[in-house]
Amino acid sequence: MKKFMRDSFSFSYRLISPDTISSEDLDWSLHPWTGKQIPEELVNSFNRSGIVNPPSLFPATKKNQYKVLAGYRRICFSKSCYPDKKILCKCYKDQPPPEQCLYLVLDDQQFSSNSLSIAEKARFLHLASSLIPTSQILEEYLPLLQLKKKSGAPQKSSQLKQRRKALS
Repeated sequence: MKKFMRDSFSFSYRLISPDTISSEDLDWSLHPWTGKQIPEELVNSFNRSGIVNPPSLFPATKKNQYKVLAGYRRICFSKSCYPDKKILCKCYKDQPPPEQCLYLVLDDQQFSSNSLSIAEKARFLHLASSLIPTSQILEEYLPLLQLKKKSGAPQKSSQLKQRRKALS
């Protein structure tokens, strides 16, 4: 497993105005199909305990704007229930490298919900497959997703990628 130096992705906790956070960008979301809908049990949890795990953001290309790395539904909740209040966020100085983003998204989701659904695991693998080599996904991420490696998987994955390219 790759080790990242903490200094290589510096961050700070800040109160961020909701209107500076992009609500449209779901590039890193493990559940983009939910849109801005927030499950009732999550709303109940937020109302009961607040947002325990701050959303993670990084700078957008526009000045003083942020993109969501993790915590999209937490931000949607804050924007809808408390539109005038700032949100405590973990803000990265720059966008972390793609591999680190994958770890951060996975760790954040597992911290928030304890385990990932099959759909979330599939979405994670979809994201990872566009960013890193299949061999790295098999070695580093499958164990974290609690998935088993099947023999022949790298060859089949390469064949699927070639088919996708041919269809594009």
